[in-house]
Amino acid sequence: MLIRRFVTQSFVLFIIITLVVGGLVSLAISKYLTSYFVAQTTAIVHFMGKDHLSEIKDWNVPVRETEELNKMVKHLNELAGTGLESPMIPSKVARLNLFNPNRTVIWSTENSAIGKLFHDYPNLIAAISGTVRSQWGLYEGTEKAQTEVIEIYVPYRNSTTDKILGVVEIYWDASNLKVLIRKAQTATVTVIIVFFSLMYGLIYRLVGGASNLFDQRSAELVKSQESQEKAYLDIIKSLAAAIDAKDPYTMGHSGRVARNAVMLAGALHLPKEEQKVVEQAAILHDVGKIGIKDSILNKPNALTLEEWEEMKAHPEIGALIIASSESFDPKVLMIIKHHHERYDGRGYPSGLLNGDIPLGARIIALADSYDAMRSDRPYRRARSPQEALDEVNRGAGTQFDPLVVKAFLRVRDTIESLYNLEEGHSRSTA
Repeated sequence: MLIRRFVTQSFVLFIIITLVVGGLVSLAISKYLTSYFVAQTTAIVHFMGKDHLSEIKDWNVPVRETEELNKMVKHLNELAGTGLESPMIPSKVARLNLFNPNRTVIWSTENSAIGKLFHDYPNLIAAISGTVRSQWGLYEGTEKAQTEVIEIYVPYRNSTTDKILGVVEIYWDASNLKVLIRKAQTATVTVIIVFFSLMYGLIYRLVGGASNLFDQRSAELVKSQESQEKAYLDIIKSLAAAIDAKDPYTMGHSGRVARNAVMLAGALHLPKEEQKVVEQAAILHDVGKIGIKDSILNKPNALTLEEWEEMKAHPEIGALIIASSESFDPKVLMIIKHHHERYDGRGYPSGLLNGDIPLGARIIALADSYDAMRSDRPYRRARSPQEALDEVNRGAGTQFDPLVVKAFLRVRDTIESLYNLEEGHSRSTA
């Protein structure tokens, strides 16, 4: 059970963690390589600007002399072809624009762009303020084919005054950079998956070992508990036998009451644990008679008022006996104490009324009375099945809980068949 729950929950968690970590790492790789590329571009623009951009005398008018700028683009492409002085990121220039501080293009690799004014261009505005900016985008060149590019905006400063003279905007063809990013991401995510798979396998083995040990200990505990419960039930039955032995007329009474009570509990759809409590209470319902004189228990005729009062004490005596042991469910004690209560409140010892009486006690009240009616006693012969049934029906709502009576009627044939079997066996062994 433990290993099955771990496999299900941990596998889902493993997938989630792998996806989250892989996503975060992929994003980090993309940001790192992009930042690296932007930093390289910035450094090269500053370096090449000394040779090529210094020839621009006035950044406020379009540049007519383009030889040096064309050389700059050529040199950029040459450098890009070898990976910007690093074999890591080969690329090429898709477009290059020079902006003055007024955001007007003074030179471009695309002649149609020269002289244009760009108003709302956040990256351009930031670069004019002195910040290098970049973004990914799509560029449609002269061949009307879209190319994924990285746009970089680099402020160009006067080497002497550090004043910003303009902005160099470069559109790098980023297809190679994208390939590199994807390769790095794939390799990293693969490493992450392998790592977490190994961790998952290790934890699985550890949990599997712990689970097997847990299952083994649980099985041993269940077996020990079952042995204890069997020994415990044997003690209960021995006590019941000792009680029944005090009166030859009640020999086997506790066992029959327990049998009847369990059948009634089942007919009332009580849970198995509750049925077990009812069975234990039924077996011990007369345990208090240990404290009653034999002369009263075996008296062949009617009891005097004083003797009856003493007999009526046996439920509370039984409850006190059960209370002295921690092995019994507290419900067993309450059922034994109140199994002679009546539904109409005229029973003993507490005179409880209908629903205030524990359900187990209401069940045993009927099971006990029915067995008493169907058994011989010193002062009378056993009643017939029909007589006993009539008495039960008359007692519904007064002596007995009507719901328990209905449950009895559903199992009465089965109960009576067992009495017939016992009577037949007694005659054959007499």
